[in-house]
Amino acid sequence: MFTIGERIAINQERAALEDFVNYLFGEMPREDVRMYQVPVKLEEKITWSIHLINQGNYIYNGRSEYLEHLKKY
Repeated sequence: MFTIGERIAINQERAALEDFVNYLFGEMPREDVRMYQVPVKLEEKITWSIHLINQGNYIYNGRSEYLEHLKKY
């Protein structure tokens, strides 16, 4: 569904969000927080993918735990 480059970008944004949460909990200084957001086109693809998953058009193969993570969003 996502290319290797897209998955890298998604993980970079996830790491930046984790940094921000760590900052909010006082675990790291503000200047160490990475700032990154995926490009708009990729954000649209992510939203579309989540929509497909929520519609039930996703066939779960029993190997991915990532769907539980998506339910938080």
